[in-house]
Amino acid sequence: MSIGMKDSLEQTILNLFDDFIRYSYSDEYKHNIYLYNGWKSNSAYKINDNKLILPLSAYSSWSGRFNPTDYIFKRKLRDIEKVFNYLDNGRTQTKDDLDNILKNVEDKEQSKDIECKYFYLNCYKKGTTHFSWKDKDLINKLNIFGSQKKGWLPPSYGKYKYDEMPIEEKDVINSFQGKEDYNKIFDNSIFNNIHTKGL
Repeated sequence: MSIGMKDSLEQTILNLFDDFIRYSYSDEYKHNIYLYNGWKSNSAYKINDNKLILPLSAYSSWSGRFNPTDYIFKRKLRDIEKVFNYLDNGRTQTKDDLDNILKNVEDKEQSKDIECKYFYLNCYKKGTTHFSWKDKDLINKLNIFGSQKKGWLPPSYGKYKYDEMPIEEKDVINSFQGKEDYNKIFDNSIFNNIHTKGL
């Protein structure tokens, strides 16, 4: 049963990764995904660590009223939060749960600068929601997980120091994040469980 739960969780994380990279950059990149060392100008291979715009409406389609407690909107935010809860390993604490946050902002009709556990939200009537990430390490972790599962990173990623890798693997790391960022992640204990737990 635990293997099935792990597979289900990994699939949920991978689905979120796919969804996020689809919208991290402009429309021209939505279906244009290649192996890292094949890219020249394409950036649709990882989640933008500053801001993400999703076609997710917090407004009622029939009344136009701000309605972030709507089932579809709230379910999507819950799915995102569940993935980040797992990746976060309990580092981030919050005093308010998502249901309370959404109910409060709906009552106040506050559609901008909504603070959630892992992100800030700005909701627009045109049907989009803008996410600004609080913890870029979690976005890095999600990018690494998704990229490993898709076979875009070498199997040795995170197991060896940059200088111990063959030139072909260094080229992939350079395309993905560069030597300095790789070394930071390699030395960061937050990411030490990438291989032992499957993340």
